[in-house]
Amino acid sequence: MTVKPLVVGLVITIGLGASGGSAQSFSELLTIADSLSKAQQQDSATVIARLALDMAESELGPEDTAVATVLHRLGVYRYYLADYEQTATLWERALAIREKVLDPAHLDIAKTLNNLTALYKHQGRYDEAEVVGTRALAVYEESFGWDHKQVTGPLNNLASLYVAQGEYSLAEPLYKRALAIGETALGSDHPNVARYAQNLANLYVRQGRYTEAEPLYQLALTIREKKLGPNHPRLATTLNNLAVLHQKQGKYSEAEALCQHALEITREALGPNHPDVAIRLNDLAVLHKIQGRYTEAEALYRQSLNIRETSLGSDHPHVATSLSNLAVV
Repeated sequence: MTVKPLVVGLVITIGLGASGGSAQSFSELLTIADSLSKAQQQDSATVIARLALDMAESELGPEDTAVATVLHRLGVYRYYLADYEQTATLWERALAIREKVLDPAHLDIAKTLNNLTALYKHQGRYDEAEVVGTRALAVYEESFGWDHKQVTGPLNNLASLYVAQGEYSLAEPLYKRALAIGETALGSDHPNVARYAQNLANLYVRQGRYTEAEPLYQLALTIREKKLGPNHPRLATTLNNLAVLHQKQGKYSEAEALCQHALEITREALGPNHPDVAIRLNDLAVLHKIQGRYTEAEALYRQSLNIRETSLGSDHPHVATSLSNLAVV
């Protein structure tokens, strides 16, 4: 874990009191941690959030809802770093506290359930993901209404889970509903609309519906370039997905340029060992294999496998996929 010494020194100074004053409160420390997280400094955010957690537990006891809030945010920082095992521990403890103290229909419970849906999907825990995802969606619909913008998060998480399981007919109406809500409630050029459009396009590609997918990818690309800038990891995701579409259409030179660009952005933004880098490497390997460039493909598959084994664990389904790819290259 790499932590900037200046950050830690600042927190120690504040905690001790620069002029003999009171220590920084845990909520103020958490605000600092959030700022660091937004600046893509997740390890530094983690260090400060753990200080906040220790302080909250000491002041309020281990089962206070404020402790659950710190646990939840700390889990977010670890999730961004693909530290899924630690994230699960933090979010499951936060959920246990909230379920003990709050009403079952409380939104804080639903938020944790919604996050766990995405996490469990990444871990290959599909049955558990469906249980928590269905619960989360029901609470959001009851609290906000069928077509409120807040409902789009649970809709997308549950749809994504169904896609991972190959249940495309269950995923499509959820993705379409999320996109329609987003365009109406947020505006046609909102960054979330790009995500919803891309999700639906990904589904169409899986089904071979390329003509329907391409305009959705182009919409997502236009929005993200405008709203997020040229070096954002979400832009890289759109570029990579558009590359996969071009590859399936036989447009190999266009696909390779997009794949390389997406890989460069992802490495720079998330680090060389992030699972998303493994995805980019795998897609580039597929493209090389299709063109008969087997030596290059094998090297990329091995890089992808190494990253997945390190970041996800040897039992993860994505590791099995990488091993299968290597076996047939």
